[in-house]
Amino acid sequence: ESTWPYFAYTSFSPTERTYTNMLNPVQPGEILVASPLLDLASPRVLVHFQIPPDGSFSSPQVPTGPMREMAEGRYVTTEQIRLYGRRLAELRPLLNRERLQAMLEPAEPAPVRVAVLPHAPGSPASQPAVPQQVGIQQSEAQSDAQPVMGLGNVVSSLDLEQRSRRFSQQITMRQNAAQHAAAQQQVEAGQQSPGQPPDPTRQAQPPAAQQRRPGKTSWISPEIQDLMNTRDAQARGSNFDNNGQLIISNNPSNLLVLRSGVKEGMTRALWIGDTLLLARRARVNGEEYIQGCWLDWPGIRNWLLSEVADLLPDANIQAIPGQPDPNDARQLAALPVHLVPGSIPTPPAEPLSPIRMSLLIAWLCVLLAAGAVVALLTGTMSLSERRAAFVSAVTHEMRTPLTTFRMYTEMLTGGMVPSEEKRRRYLDTLRIEAERLSHLVENVLAYARLEKNRAISAAQNVTLAELIARVEKRLAERAAQAGMKLEVSSPEDVCSSTVRVDPSAVEQILFNLVDNACKYAVSTSDRRIRLETMPDGGRATVRVRDYGPGIPEHEARRLFRPFCKSAKDAANSSPGVGLGLALSRRLARHMGGDLQLDQSVNDGACFVLTLPATVN
Repeated sequence: ESTWPYFAYTSFSPTERTYTNMLNPVQPGEILVASPLLDLASPRVLVHFQIPPDGSFSSPQVPTGPMREMAEGRYVTTEQIRLYGRRLAELRPLLNRERLQAMLEPAEPAPVRVAVLPHAPGSPASQPAVPQQVGIQQSEAQSDAQPVMGLGNVVSSLDLEQRSRRFSQQITMRQNAAQHAAAQQQVEAGQQSPGQPPDPTRQAQPPAAQQRRPGKTSWISPEIQDLMNTRDAQARGSNFDNNGQLIISNNPSNLLVLRSGVKEGMTRALWIGDTLLLARRARVNGEEYIQGCWLDWPGIRNWLLSEVADLLPDANIQAIPGQPDPNDARQLAALPVHLVPGSIPTPPAEPLSPIRMSLLIAWLCVLLAAGAVVALLTGTMSLSERRAAFVSAVTHEMRTPLTTFRMYTEMLTGGMVPSEEKRRRYLDTLRIEAERLSHLVENVLAYARLEKNRAISAAQNVTLAELIARVEKRLAERAAQAGMKLEVSSPEDVCSSTVRVDPSAVEQILFNLVDNACKYAVSTSDRRIRLETMPDGGRATVRVRDYGPGIPEHEARRLFRPFCKSAKDAANSSPGVGLGLALSRRLARHMGGDLQLDQSVNDGACFVLTLPATVN
């Protein structure tokens, strides 16, 4: 608001008098320009106003007379003029020119007082000193009551002659003072003590004001500098006066104005009751105007509070009707209002900035990548170790039947076994070792197919009774080979349950479980192997249990891991490569079931095979 020129507070202003007498009455035939405030729609300003010296009340947004006819339809509508007119009529009783003048700073600062000190007695100055104190306004008033330049007045030839004479007197006084100072320096430089020979170096040195240093700017005494400034001021003043005389002589009947004399004061926010104003004092051609606007304080207050609602939800803004306290830290800089923060909530945790969030995500990605690389390397090394252990275990397991094959076949082909009974026993041994070797190779191939997702599922609906009857003979033979007994417990209601499985895969799983029982429980006194079937909700379960030493807890954790048996373990334990249980679980889960170790059984080992049931 403080940037609007003074003539913007009239609806229209003449362009030919730009920044001169633009507030004077408009003459017929002048070209007018609309004020920028005429159609200004500000959400914070209700209306602009101006109070001229005669005490009347006007607004650039409420044109009157012919100005209104020009404004309506081209710049603003009749409804807008009526709206601003109602606001201006509402504001007019609240404002008083004298009160506003007392509250606002003057448009023109107080005159600066200057003084000229007289010369000391005996001074070589040829002009008398001026002892009295002279002010700027007083010096202009002493021009024989002639008109003074500025503020809409004209400059006469008599005033120009008096100014030129005063400048000449001042120049003469400055020159005399400078000559006196130079003569005094020469006298001091020529003084010598009695009986002392002259100093040639001292006499050869010029005064300090005339010395020059190589590569340095020459030093000028204050007297010479002051004289140069005075001459420069004389030249400028003489040029200005000559131009004034030329203008007046060329047009003596008109007496053109040399300068308009415009002074705009500082815009200040102030309270008139509950009304918030922005106002200033403007001095134009010797006459003072009061210009300003009426602010929409409720709207400004709500807008300011909304800006800090996230930090101070209970804040309030109170008006300061009197003189603001400069030490109030919560006073707004541009408005006489005071911020009341209210209850300040505890600030929440500062959220991460976008840069920090990006860095955090980047570091997390780096850590995840590093963890993935470590896990991959660890898994690869562990898999390599287990595969190496598996190869060594398989080599060990295959060496035993191959050795048996070689030894027995050599004995049989060489006629070293004359007895028929021994030959039959040797042939049975060869058959058992062949089945063992076949079972080993079958497990390895089946696991390889599962690893490559090439397992062929031949699932079909079959009852538990049919499934148990299919594998019971083979399981009993395997138990009999180890000197153990297979006991099958299958209730009729459970045997009638139908399951959808691959019978070959179930047979392989049960054979692996019975084979493990024959290997690890062969030394126990209770040489039974129990196979039980029972319902389990919507599934059917088959439990295979022995009464051997059981499985320690630390070995149960890696019981179903493949390739977990090395050659040393294979040599110091029962035959096997540690692949049967891992293969059995994979086969069970491939059919939709599962294979678990029942750790609640303390006497021996018990495995639970869960099969998906269909309809009873």
